Amino acid sequence: MRAVLLITIDCLRADHLSCYGYHRPTTPTIDEMAGRGVRWQRAYSTSSWTKPSVASMLTGLYPSEHGAFEGIKRSKNRPIVTTDAVRRCRPALAEHFTEAGWRCGAFINNAQLGEFTGLDRGFETYLPQAGKADHLIEAFRAWLSTDARKPAFAYLHLLEAHWPYKPRRRHMTMFGGDRDTNIFRNYSARDFGRLRRSISRGQASIPPYAFEQLIQMYDAAIRRLDGKIKNILTMLRDLHLEDEVAVFVTADHGEEF
Repeated sequence: MRAVLLITIDCLRADHLSCYGYHRPTTPTIDEMAGRGVRWQRAYSTSSWTKPSVASMLTGLYPSEHGAFEGIKRSKNRPIVTTDAVRRCRPALAEHFTEAGWRCGAFINNAQLGEFTGLDRGFETYLPQAGKADHLIEAFRAWLSTDARKPAFAYLHLLEAHWPYKPRRRHMTMFGGDRDTNIFRNYSARDFGRLRRSISRGQASIPPYAFEQLIQMYDAAIRRLDGKIKNILTMLRDLHLEDEVAVFVTADHGEEF
């Protein structure tokens, strides 16, 4: 084995993957992987949001043990700060790989996973703002290609299934929707945050027709991202690593509908 690749798709619900019985063909690439690999039927996130969940995946500890479960805090007069980080109670996954002589790289698109979390421990390359999927995958490819002599562990964190959803028109059409008329087409992350808080407080609700449009956006975003997984597998094949890399695809948590 030349490499281990752990791909996390942010906000991906298992019950919206066609290999888990979903009625829409959202994940043909992941379905194919599941068909010729191992598909876990009971895998549970340790948290409902990114930072504590990813910290659990990379340390093997529950949030109550690793201690990283508060979000970043923003201040007008100071840069982004955080109130907690992963405790140094035991070596993280990348540290184990590094001690064994492996190269370790992390390519992430999520501001909650910056170096201030302590999750960069053991990684020779840690890019918490690697950008959208295409840029992130290209950065991973460049890193993987630099030294083929040493085995490698890579962590990829993709954000495209997270709101605000930005699917392609063709993927919306595939699922019976129209991106240009969808009521959520221009929603920003701030808009979704406001909507979520209003619903939680009982101040707003989503009528059935709007809810279906929201689900179409989410499903189409998943279908778009499934194509990025295909690009990663194609890249491994082009580098003649297809049969020498153990690829794991998972999610940090689901999405609350």
